[in-house]
Amino acid sequence: MIIHNPFIYKIVTNTFYHTSMNTIIAPHGVTDIIHAIQTRNVGNLLKYYGGAILCGEFCYLGHLEPFWNSIFVVTSIIHFRHDFDKIFSISVPIPVSYSLTIAFLTIVNQQSLLWPFFLYMLFVHVPNHYSKSYSFIKLYPVLLGSFISIASVVSDMLLVESISNEVWIAVLSIVIGHIIYEERFIWNNPNHHHLP
Repeated sequence: MIIHNPFIYKIVTNTFYHTSMNTIIAPHGVTDIIHAIQTRNVGNLLKYYGGAILCGEFCYLGHLEPFWNSIFVVTSIIHFRHDFDKIFSISVPIPVSYSLTIAFLTIVNQQSLLWPFFLYMLFVHVPNHYSKSYSFIKLYPVLLGSFISIASVVSDMLLVESISNEVWIAVLSIVIGHIIYEERFIWNNPNHHHLP
């Protein structure tokens, strides 16, 4: 079954959206692999990513895609709230950061406002992600570059106008796995800034 998602259609038919998604936005999660290798946490990385993909497949087979989409939205809110400290250059109270994230995602959910989301990802979220990850990626530039290149190619292969519902659910599942792994092992770990 092919999905007719205006969000995907707009991305794959717009050169700016498509290129930035495949070469910058989608690959940034590969830093999780570097973290898992450095901290000998590969087993948990596989468990969280694999578990998310498995749950997504069950939702697809059980026709529960709306439920999985809701999980994706909730985890995205949790994920993006970390950026507001960076945006405002101060520590933002958690309820405020959640409220701002929900408001932002509600606004950009309108198809005509897709560009603010891409600008946010390109100039806030992804740079903030690499900045916060620097302590554990700085010693692995070649490996990181290789993973980014591979992820870019895979993203370009997956993100096409004729993407199937099953593949789209798998893509969302990978993002959910990324978010859960980071929340569990990176951002909520006070020692991650002190890695060599």
